[in-house]
Amino acid sequence: MNCFIHNSAPAIGICKHCQKGLCSQCATDTGAGLACIGSCVDVVNSINSLVDRNMQISSKQKSGGYLGSAFLGGLGAVFLLFGLSGVENASLPISMGIGFLIFAVVLAARTFAWPKFEKMATPTADPNSTETSPVNPKNR
Repeated sequence: MNCFIHNSAPAIGICKHCQKGLCSQCATDTGAGLACIGSCVDVVNSINSLVDRNMQISSKQKSGGYLGSAFLGGLGAVFLLFGLSGVENASLPISMGIGFLIFAVVLAARTFAWPKFEKMATPTADPNSTETSPVNPKNR
C-alpha cells in the first residue's frame, strides 16, 4: 500500500479516522494510533479519549452487577413473600417475585461467571507461530 497523498511513497500505516494510507511525511503518531497531519489529529485524539473513558467506565461496571443482582434478588424475595403470605390474587406478586429472582440469578451469573467463560473461550496465540495478528491492542 502506498501513501494517499504521495502515491510513490510506501505507507507506514493508516489514519485512525479516515483510514487512508500514510507515509512518514503525512503521518503523526497520537500515542494510540496514526493520524493525517493537520486534518485528522483532533478527531483521532477525540476517539482516543472516548476509548479511554469507555475503558474506565467498563472497569467500574462490574460493581453495578453486584448491586443490581442483590437489589433484584431482594425485590424478588419481597414480592414472593408477599404473594405467599395469603393475599388475594397472589399469582401476580408470586410471578413477579419469581421473575425478579430469575433475572437476579442471570445478572449474577453474567457478572461473576461470564468473564471466566470468555477467557476460557478466547483462543491464545501460539508462541511458536510467525503469523502476526491483524489487531494490535496498543493501537486501539
